[in-house]
Amino acid sequence: REMIFVLDCSGSMGGESIAEAKKALKIAVKALKPGMLFNIYLFGSTFKNLYPESRTCGEKTLREALKYLNQAAADMGGTEILAPLRNIYGDKLFQDIHRDIILITDGEVGNESDVMSLVKRHAGHTKVYTVGIGSGPNEFFVKGVARASGGVSEMVAPMEKIEPKIGRLFRNALAGMIEDLRISWDAEMSQAPEAPVLFIGQPCSLFARLKDATREVGSVKISGRTLTGAKEWIVDIKPVTENGLPVSKLWAKARIRDLEEGQ
Repeated sequence: REMIFVLDCSGSMGGESIAEAKKALKIAVKALKPGMLFNIYLFGSTFKNLYPESRTCGEKTLREALKYLNQAAADMGGTEILAPLRNIYGDKLFQDIHRDIILITDGEVGNESDVMSLVKRHAGHTKVYTVGIGSGPNEFFVKGVARASGGVSEMVAPMEKIEPKIGRLFRNALAGMIEDLRISWDAEMSQAPEAPVLFIGQPCSLFARLKDATREVGSVKISGRTLTGAKEWIVDIKPVTENGLPVSKLWAKARIRDLEEGQ
């Protein structure tokens, strides 16, 4: 595996945000398994990286990585994320190596659609896992970039501990998503999100609008390919009797998000 850490060092990340982000990245770097490829990018108006290309994790490179993160500061100007991502995707992809990007940012960018299009084009070989941090992170961008690439996202509020969330994110990245996902509702309907991202052991919410409101759905069949091979699950549908549940609004919100992101 190749793991690339990308840290937002723009001015808007100043104060507690950059301090928490650096602490979290140090934990993730220390959790790398010996022999894994990795690199670190810092970006603002410009970007810089620890190594010209990813190197193998070992005692020496780990020391260099922690020293590099210690020196990082929120003093690199604006939030120009497109350039470092293009640089990463332009690097050669090592044969039989899966690449993951872990991005920590407040998401205050102006070219959201360009970034989402870029990560979507490369989703076949590179997943992006995002962490939104700060008092007002751009949630649409942070979550949208992760979804577009087949990764997942975490949001960290001020004064909230970042370590558990980046730990969960890192575990998801190492476990890998369920590929070739197929969902069968045994009825004609409109599902949202249309292309969900699922990971073993992590919850996922799906909404569906039945074409025939009188039709009952007893179960949903989910199948896909994991790191250990093909798997299939049958999920029973349990009717609820409470009135006023906002399921229709949640479906509509997820459907609108699909449309906004070009599904």
